[in-house]
Amino acid sequence: MPRAYTLNLNLSYVDMPDNTPQPEQLLREYQVKFPDESATIQATRHFLKTIKENSTTHDQIMASAWIFNPHTGKVLLRKSKNGLYTVVQEAINHQQHDIQQATLNVVAKKSQLKHLQLYANELFHLHIALSTSASPAEQKFYYYDFCFLLYTHESTEQKVDNQSTEWVSPSQIKNDDAYRSVYAVAKKWQLFCYEKAPIA
Repeated sequence: MPRAYTLNLNLSYVDMPDNTPQPEQLLREYQVKFPDESATIQATRHFLKTIKENSTTHDQIMASAWIFNPHTGKVLLRKSKNGLYTVVQEAINHQQHDIQQATLNVVAKKSQLKHLQLYANELFHLHIALSTSASPAEQKFYYYDFCFLLYTHESTEQKVDNQSTEWVSPSQIKNDDAYRSVYAVAKKWQLFCYEKAPIA
């Protein structure tokens, strides 16, 4: 039996038609909440249809999470060696049917957090971006980022290879080079916190 999480739209996951693929369910719900992002939603739909018909593509589905600690009010971001911040993310298989579970799996592995919880059974942010290649010889690709809202009561930080995770106060996130890739998510988080307390 599928898990049922209550959505802000007064709709639960199990209320959706059983024959509707999970990614499409997520996009439908997201479009109701964020109709001004319809271009991104339609482009993502087109990509999902394309990979269903032809799996040979360099473009990727990215599973990511905006992770917050309700006690400290901070969010967990990944920091590269050149000082750029991103959400915790990882590419997943194109044929992945349960994007939410895949997100929990890859984010737990990347962050080394043992007690992550999904805040709601809905997309928090949808984003399409062009990859930044390490060299001109590498082929560029688009990634379609499905970002979910997760929370934890842990405060662990990790440093693996050239990447580290860092708990950051949302107030320090600015529209500059270091935070450019997370700025839009941070603005959405700011609005979310204004409208509704994340955790009682």
